[in-house]
Amino acid sequence: MNRTRIRILILVVVIAILAAVVAMVYSSNHSDELIGNAMKGQLQDDLDQTEELLSETENITVYTIGTAAPVPSSRSQSCTAVIANGQILVFDVGDGSVAQMEKMNLPMHKVSQVFISHFHSDHYVDLPYMINRTWLRGRDTKLDVYGPPGIEKVIAATDQFLEIENQHRTNHHGKAIMDSSVAGAIPHLMSVPDEGATVVYEQHGIRVTAFDVGHEPVSPDFGFMVEYNGKKVVLSGDTAKNQNVIKHAQGADLLIHEAMLMELITQMSEINVELGNDKTAKLLADIKDYHASPIEAAEVAAQAGVAKLVLNHLAPTPDRKVVERMYKKGMSDIYDGPIVLANDGDKYIID
Repeated sequence: MNRTRIRILILVVVIAILAAVVAMVYSSNHSDELIGNAMKGQLQDDLDQTEELLSETENITVYTIGTAAPVPSSRSQSCTAVIANGQILVFDVGDGSVAQMEKMNLPMHKVSQVFISHFHSDHYVDLPYMINRTWLRGRDTKLDVYGPPGIEKVIAATDQFLEIENQHRTNHHGKAIMDSSVAGAIPHLMSVPDEGATVVYEQHGIRVTAFDVGHEPVSPDFGFMVEYNGKKVVLSGDTAKNQNVIKHAQGADLLIHEAMLMELITQMSEINVELGNDKTAKLLADIKDYHASPIEAAEVAAQAGVAKLVLNHLAPTPDRKVVERMYKKGMSDIYDGPIVLANDGDKYIID
């Protein structure tokens, strides 16, 4: 009787083990299937988003990708994407902007042109990464990069910087997949007269005009006017209140204008003096010379009669409500249109 019970007990244990093994195998296979379906669904969603974005032929879509000035913050630095008629135009590529674009699932391989407003690092330090990532993600022609005098030197240095990386990719994946001959960029010099403007790009019904703005001693420095299908978006570039911005922003559907809280910048500079950080204090004091306050941005928007004003290139970034209120204080007394403080990843549709 005892032996029978032992045999039954052993049989029950064996069945239980087999059942557990079967359950584990089924669960593993089922999990793999679920993960595979989730990955496939995400990839399909990304493809659908890209198709929808690039198939739009009526409107202009604008993304503020990087919205911070070169004052330490958690945000990416200057970068704006303007999308129209299947073309993705990127204006400036500051620190963190490429990674931010990928977080936003923007189709990197479809970036059409890059425009650099001026050679401060917070506006172009991510350019090598932009050139590299757009190629790795599928770009199959050289990237057109427009910039001020010196852009040829920057692109030549970038080609040299990425040469070894590019060759490694070709050696590993083959030229048919990763052709290093198209990995780089083509520099286009934007030559704009002092206080003047020049059409620097006109294709696919899109016209981009670069205009000179005041950012001395940095010169030249450009703002941009993008026109498509009767719609107009203007980017101020880095500048204090400037008549050329007002001129080109006349009747714009959207004005993206830089703004800094000068009183807080002054306070930060004074605190650094007290702490003995003289270099930082001097840098903070100097940046007030060639940047705009929120009130100045409101004056530009009012005088240009724009439909909507977005504040960008923010320092400090308005990540607290009290700072946000400081930015907007008094602006509505000057400009009666909608005012937005840009965040990384914001989207605006001009329809």
